Amino acid sequence: MTRANTLVNEPTIYEIRVKGRLDEKWSEWFHNLTIHFENENPPVTVLKGAIADQSMLRSILNKLWDLNLTLLSVNVNN
Repeated sequence: MTRANTLVNEPTIYEIRVKGRLDEKWSEWFHNLTIHFENENPPVTVLKGAIADQSMLRSILNKLWDLNLTLLSVNVNN
């Protein structure tokens, strides 16, 4: 297996910021991403962790949409 192939299979660390306050109890529903708060005024929630592929990322973003949370940013932290 080449180095390029192994990199494709490794999960990528993402940091997703949303406007609003999302309780840490939601972590399991969001594929066990860590959840913490960055600001109180206005409240900003940060979800961070390994996301295996683009379909998992889309699943997480869809869940945020379903909760009517405003997406502020999506960053790769590798």
